[in-house]
Amino acid sequence: MQHEYLYYVDEWIIALVLVIILTIFFELGYFLGFKRFVRKGGKDEDIGAIQGGILGLLGIMFAFTFSMAASRFDSRKIAVLKESNAIGTTYLRVSVLPDSIKPEIYALLEKYVEYRLKYDRTTDRNKMNAIIDSSEIVQLKIWRMASKNAVLNNDWNSSLFLSTLNEMIDLSAERYAVQLNHVPEIILYLMILLATISTFTLGFGCGLEKNRKFIFSYSLVVLMILVLMVIIDLDRPLRGIIRVGDKSLLDLDQSIEKYSPLKAKG
Repeated sequence: MQHEYLYYVDEWIIALVLVIILTIFFELGYFLGFKRFVRKGGKDEDIGAIQGGILGLLGIMFAFTFSMAASRFDSRKIAVLKESNAIGTTYLRVSVLPDSIKPEIYALLEKYVEYRLKYDRTTDRNKMNAIIDSSEIVQLKIWRMASKNAVLNNDWNSSLFLSTLNEMIDLSAERYAVQLNHVPEIILYLMILLATISTFTLGFGCGLEKNRKFIFSYSLVVLMILVLMVIIDLDRPLRGIIRVGDKSLLDLDQSIEKYSPLKAKG
């Protein structure tokens, strides 16, 4: 089982810790570089090549990890859309079922959409698990009613509804899977390590020149932190600044509320 620790730490705390760590290592590098300059009276020629190599490796890691996080983010968006479409199709196909079970299945599906929306808007892990359990109970109730009807009637309409319902259930499981598919934390730790080494060598090089190049150096540090935070934010679909969104589910809920057969009867 994969244990994720960084995922549950607030992003602002991570950003603050990164600012502190990278600033400390830049200043430490500058201090040691300055001491070397004083001792040897000149700059080491090899430090530029070392800096370039480390920054190049960091850039490759940034690009690779950003691609991973972005692809997972897109997968989550697609999963929400596919599930919304499947629920909508299932809701429409309730109309082919016998009148005796239509009202209850309509009501259960409407409740199911509410649970899916609550799931998207909840960040508390315990509440999310409770909503998942409630959703699965609704799925089971609808499945039992639909399968019982299929056994009794054995017609094409019942089979069609069961097929659509099965797809809806499968897509909910797929959505849970892509939501839990995060960028491996070992990669994030490696990027933070590379960023730390990069700022240390940058500070060391500045120390050899007796010039911090404050604007350039700290602009680079801030950019490193920003890229790291965007990657981390992309990998947190239900919280943070960049979110997957639930517009398709919200549109479905509004459509159901407007055209619900239960309200038409009422």
